[in-house]
Amino acid sequence: MLALATIVIAAALFADPPVAKSALDAARARWVEAMELVHVPGMAVVGVKDGSVAFVECLGVRRVRDGAPVGGDTRFYIASVTKTFVATAAKVLEEQRELALNDPVAKWLPKFSLTGHDVARSPTIEDLLAHRSGLESVPIVFRDAYTGQIDDDVYFRLLTDVRPSGVTTYSNIHFTLAGRVLEAVDGARWQDVVAKRVFEPLGMTRSTGYASVLWGDDDSAEPHAGIATGAIAVPHKSDRTMHAAGGLGTTPNDAARWLSFQLGDGRVNGKVVLSQEGLADLRTRRSTVERDTILPWFSTDGFALGWQTCTYRNLPAFGHGGGYTGAACFFLFIPEKRVGVAVLLNRDSTSCMALALSDALDLLLGLDPGPTLMERVRGTARDADWPDVSGPATNPARHDGALSLAVEHYVGRYTDEVWGDVEVALEDGELRVRLGDFDCELHTTGVDTFEARVGPIRRFAGQFYVDDGVVEDIGLAAQSEREILFERVE
Repeated sequence: MLALATIVIAAALFADPPVAKSALDAARARWVEAMELVHVPGMAVVGVKDGSVAFVECLGVRRVRDGAPVGGDTRFYIASVTKTFVATAAKVLEEQRELALNDPVAKWLPKFSLTGHDVARSPTIEDLLAHRSGLESVPIVFRDAYTGQIDDDVYFRLLTDVRPSGVTTYSNIHFTLAGRVLEAVDGARWQDVVAKRVFEPLGMTRSTGYASVLWGDDDSAEPHAGIATGAIAVPHKSDRTMHAAGGLGTTPNDAARWLSFQLGDGRVNGKVVLSQEGLADLRTRRSTVERDTILPWFSTDGFALGWQTCTYRNLPAFGHGGGYTGAACFFLFIPEKRVGVAVLLNRDSTSCMALALSDALDLLLGLDPGPTLMERVRGTARDADWPDVSGPATNPARHDGALSLAVEHYVGRYTDEVWGDVEVALEDGELRVRLGDFDCELHTTGVDTFEARVGPIRRFAGQFYVDDGVVEDIGLAAQSEREILFERVE
């Protein structure tokens, strides 16, 4: 049975509680059952209504290894919900007359250049925050979010090969560029700009843009993956992979502050953080995309500034989700009803998150949650293809016949100008492969072939290419993706 810690904040402040205790108890029981079914170790569900916190439900554990419970100040990684904070920081800077959202990006980033780029139609900061520019680059995202092998020189070099589509396209590139704009305007790292312009005024004292702070804290939700027997911890991000499109962590209590601010008048403790007009501007639709029906009663159809424009139960809403190996979350608020919900998990389970999100919103709206989503969770659990974390575990250096040459011939550095550097090292009698922050154990699959494992879940198919007694290249492929060849550096 999952350990359960429940914190209900401020219910006593309401003459009439916003959610009946019996309804909240029933929802909590569903959430705990769902967590057990799909192996979610820990989850927090936050509800705000009419300017006050209706509930903060903290369920399960932040670490399976020691059973430490989730609490209101437990730090969770929120991935792409980071974008909503970056957009708000940009709007604050505009109101403080330090930038204008219609400024061309090139005004602040002289290195900014694109293939086929027409200076007269240069993307603006607003274009970035509403995903209007259509800029996409898998190599940049891979380096930024996964390996950390990126700096401004590499970033802008790779960006010159990107051709803007001009079509609204959700992309991390828009916000890693926006983060660099914040840095150019303020002179500090984007994380510190967000802290100074957003976290501090809102009293979000436990929120951070640094992995070393997030997971260096004992009260943090360790990322996990679901396996057949439960859940298993997986590697978390590093400081250098905490980028402006997905590099923040927050807590249930701070999430309540964030939602309350978005539903308020722009003031915190009587002090204006953002004008009412500025707050309304954050929620003004800037672009439209084909409707994406997430649930029969919940869909997204465009972008404001940072936020996605949504419809929930036929009501206009604003939301954003975030996901990464071992973590998931969703924030959604409905201004017309002055309600908002955040769900934070330390495992990437869409079905459990959708259940909690919809249940919590319906409770705040005075609706009776139906059985549909609970049945979906049960179906997900029934049909789950849990990853195999046992498998063969023989390192090529310890397996007779696994290498066609002596092991020392494989050690060295290999490179690709687009994807970065691979280091092959011999440590404690075993070969390891490092692709930036991906530190991989190798498992033999044949002569000069292997599987590279980053923790228990993420895996790459690999091969050493040998020619005339020399290891010339190393090839790596993630799942069904094409193989990337890294050439040996003499």
